[in-house]
Amino acid sequence: IRRTFMEKFEALDDDMKQKYLEIRRELLSYEGVRSRISKHCDSYRVKKNIFVKINIQGKTLKVFFALDPHSFDDSTLPIIDVSSKGSYAEVPTLLKVKSKLSVKRAKSLIDQVLQGKGLVQGEVVEHEHAVDLKKASKAKA
Repeated sequence: IRRTFMEKFEALDDDMKQKYLEIRRELLSYEGVRSRISKHCDSYRVKKNIFVKINIQGKTLKVFFALDPHSFDDSTLPIIDVSSKGSYAEVPTLLKVKSKLSVKRAKSLIDQVLQGKGLVQGEVVEHEHAVDLKKASKAKA
């Protein structure tokens, strides 16, 4: 049985939900960035260009970035190249988020990809996105 993104989100413990919401707030603080939650993932785009996708696997957040994974070959970041997988060709750089450090790394990569595209970061809104997520899941049900 395949579970939807929202079902996986609801199954996360509170600590991982907070990590996800922290990353989500960072992404939505950039002007023009919109979120779209599908059955499989939460994708962040500007117009039709996807820059970041978030997927949940077990107790791990998988964050995919529209960055060249080979540019991190000499880096200490634990980056995984997923460019060979068709559905992630647009976002071939994977970072698994499990800890506070990996959230910090994810935010750094978010800044790198979005500022690299010329986007401007507004203020990080301390908004209760969990409420929006629940509304989104009920609307689709």
